[in-house]
Formats: sequence, structure tokens, C-alpha cells
Amino acid sequence: MKKTLITVALAIAALSGCSSTRYEPSTYSSNHSRAYNIAEAGGLVTGIQDASVPRDKLERLTDTKTFGTAYVLSGYMSPSWA
Repeated sequence: MKKTLITVALAIAALSGCSSTRYEPSTYSSNHSRAYNIAEAGGLVTGIQDASVPRDKLERLTDTKTFGTAYVLSGYMSPSWA
């Protein structure tokens, strides 16, 4: 009986704490990149700023050897259920 009472009390305390937390959705800044907006929404913006990178300097994730190995080993090239 004592464990049930403690469990109920903790559940009520947790739910009341969650309900009292205010949630304010972040606004999307169209003058910043998508990555910047995601970082800002997650509270990770600490003096960062956008920088443009030329397309020829970017390496695609799918072009890396690590991704190719993981892709093959996970079975996506010839799934066993097909």
C-alpha cells in the first residue's frame, strides 16, 4: 500500500511539473540556413553563424567509403526478404 501511495504521489508530481512548463515554439528565420534554424530550435546557438560553402567543396555522404560499407553490410543492396 505504501509503494502504491508513493508511486501515485511521484506520478502526480511529475505530471504537474510537466504541465507547468511553458512551451514557446521557435520561429523560422528565412534569412538563415535550415541547419541554423534547427540549432536555434534545439537551443544550440552559441555564437554560430552561417557560412556559404561552394558545392564542389562538399563531399556527399553517399560518396564516402564508410557509408558505402554500411550500406552494403545492412543489406540494402540485396535485401534478404526480396
